[in-house]
Amino acid sequence: GLPTAWEWCDVFGLDEELLAMVPRPCVAICLLFPSKNISRPRRQEYKSIALEGNGKLVADDTFYLWQIEAFGNACGSIAAVHSVAANYLQGTFELQPGPLKTFIDDCKGAHPGEIGVKLA
Repeated sequence: GLPTAWEWCDVFGLDEELLAMVPRPCVAICLLFPSKNISRPRRQEYKSIALEGNGKLVADDTFYLWQIEAFGNACGSIAAVHSVAANYLQGTFELQPGPLKTFIDDCKGAHPGEIGVKLA
């Protein structure tokens, strides 16, 4: 569903000369790193905060989903969905008709846990 004018690319580091190789414009960077020791506690903390209030961790017009246990190690996939959804919903680009656009449109305003279950 991503428009053909947009692409994914690798970023080899955050040094100025390495960032200069990133095509422009750039609308998102997904940073992935090993987080085995912090990932689970952080997710539990966020869920606890969300459940205390109305379940909202972000503004209504922000796409956000929880990485549920059924995903396993899918943080890169979740980051990709977040970046595409956020840019689509903010009007950076239009998505082509298809499963991704339908999924994002159907999840507008849903609780992050519900969206995570739908994606799984």
